[in-house]
Amino acid sequence: MTLPEGLTYMPGFLTDAEECAVLAVLATFELHPYVLRDTPSWRLVRSFGLAQVADAYDAGPAAPIPAELEWLRERCAALMGCEPRGAGGSARDALTRISAQEDRGDVQANS
Repeated sequence: MTLPEGLTYMPGFLTDAEECAVLAVLATFELHPYVLRDTPSWRLVRSFGLAQVADAYDAGPAAPIPAELEWLRERCAALMGCEPRGAGGSARDALTRISAQEDRGDVQANS
């Protein structure tokens, strides 16, 4: 498996039980199409901390990361060797990169 520069894949980062717990939380999210310049995409998103303001490149407030995922945010920050920061911080970026890799099929979920 060839990973993009800057992506670290950690086999066993989540146990099977943890993965199931995360997926159960994710399944409760209301997702919306990503909209850029009045054009909705096929990509569905859910923002935490900051969200794109309609018709702008600015960000506005959004709901905080659910408490049920705080442990995962902290684990991602520890993997990166930093402290969890507020919205838009490095832990959020790590989750985004992992999610993007899974969407493309470059990273396989535990089965």
